[in-house]
Amino acid sequence: MDVLDALLCLPVGVVAATLGRLIDTGRPRISVMWTMSAAVLAALAGTVGWVFNAPACIPEAGWTVLFAQVIPAAVAVACTETVEP
Repeated sequence: MDVLDALLCLPVGVVAATLGRLIDTGRPRISVMWTMSAAVLAALAGTVGWVFNAPACIPEAGWTVLFAQVIPAAVAVACTETVEP
């Protein structure tokens, strides 16, 4: 795992959390910081999963890493927004 991939988890998670909070209608049940931390951790988990499962022969892997970060982050935001306190 490259250092850039790990650092990219922060903005990807923050953007995913922000967009998820904007899309979700109604009163938020959980704080913004919990939503962002769940999205950042999910993006990091997606990056680690991509590193262990991606073939080494991919020449340009930037987009695949981004998708591996965005999809778990979006799922984490959707799950945290539906949790009852």
